[in-house]
Amino acid sequence: MLSSQLNDRIRKNLENMSEGARAVAQFVLEKPEDVAMLPAARVAERLGISESTVSRFAVLLGYAGYPAFRRDLQSDIRRHLEPLQRLKFTAPDRERSGRPYSQLFHQDIEDILRTERGIPPASMDQAVDIVSNARTIYIIGLRTSLCLAHSLYFQLQQMLGNVVLLDALGGETLEPLRNIGLQDVLIGISFPRHARLTVAAMQYAHEAHAKLIAITDGPMSPTANLADVLFSVHTSVLSTATSLTSGLSLINAICSEVLIKNRKRAAKNLAEVERMFRYSQIHYHSS
Repeated sequence: MLSSQLNDRIRKNLENMSEGARAVAQFVLEKPEDVAMLPAARVAERLGISESTVSRFAVLLGYAGYPAFRRDLQSDIRRHLEPLQRLKFTAPDRERSGRPYSQLFHQDIEDILRTERGIPPASMDQAVDIVSNARTIYIIGLRTSLCLAHSLYFQLQQMLGNVVLLDALGGETLEPLRNIGLQDVLIGISFPRHARLTVAAMQYAHEAHAKLIAITDGPMSPTANLADVLFSVHTSVLSTATSLTSGLSLINAICSEVLIKNRKRAAKNLAEVERMFRYSQIHYHSS
């Protein structure tokens, strides 16, 4: 199954493609799972064209070459599969040197850079303004997104002190939203396979006229069309799980911008947090 985003990217470039490149495009659109498993030489052989034509197809789409396109295609397919089904696509990438763990490090770096390049400065400024001026900041991220949600909650709560993390463990995920309104913001963090409760929380907050910030995989996400600010995070699935390293980098970037804008407020709150820590002796000190 090919995502709408990659599908649209291919179709928008069809007019600029040669006959051979269009043959590759048609092959990708009709049988993406087959293409994801084939090196450029095998695709060329299947279609009766040159290997260089296959490479030019990838370059036309904005990739450095076919191996980069193939990795993106594999990740795109994995993202929407069940974990067991993802095992089919977990073989080491023979077109990239190094051990599998090394490939993962390099892919995370690529994801972070692609995410950073895709963030309009105006979107960052708008998000920081919304967060800074909110009466209450609500955050939701479930399943694998919970680690990102908690990191965002921890940093913003220490700086601003008016943050609520929606917790699914108690079975009352949406109940804290009952008083959400025009002066509040809900930050929804969601990646495929999207959690139903996260989408429901965004819909509920939208109907309550709260501001919405979505941190997700792109404009086709079920949380994206509700958001006042959308942050598209580039993620890769190189094993049975989605790597959310680029999502954490984005969260750190948002918190850094919020800190700069709210320096005095943050300093006051952080000082109070440290005073509380001294009373509770929360940190370990070696003797």
